[in-house]
Amino acid sequence: MRERISYFLATDAATQNELSDKVERCYKNRSQIVHGRWEEGPEIDDRIADTEAIVRTVVRHIMDKPGMIGVFRSVRDKWLQAWVKSKAFTPPLPLPLP
Repeated sequence: MRERISYFLATDAATQNELSDKVERCYKNRSQIVHGRWEEGPEIDDRIADTEAIVRTVVRHIMDKPGMIGVFRSVRDKWLQAWVKSKAFTPPLPLPLP
């Protein structure tokens, strides 16, 4: 998931690495919450804010880009995996039609 989100949102290698690290931290935070091993404080609040921002951005990209809803409804996993394997900062083309 970390690679898929970071390639989906990034426009360059530096941003992709930064997003990948951020998603990893957010996922670790999620695991702490789910398993009851978290403590109140600014760090957890920051991770929750990061997670919310990432989710909003992903949803906005899906909604704004032509053809993306169809991709996510039909071939999301295969398409995202191809994107990660390509290591490109543009989506694999052509976008599958819904």
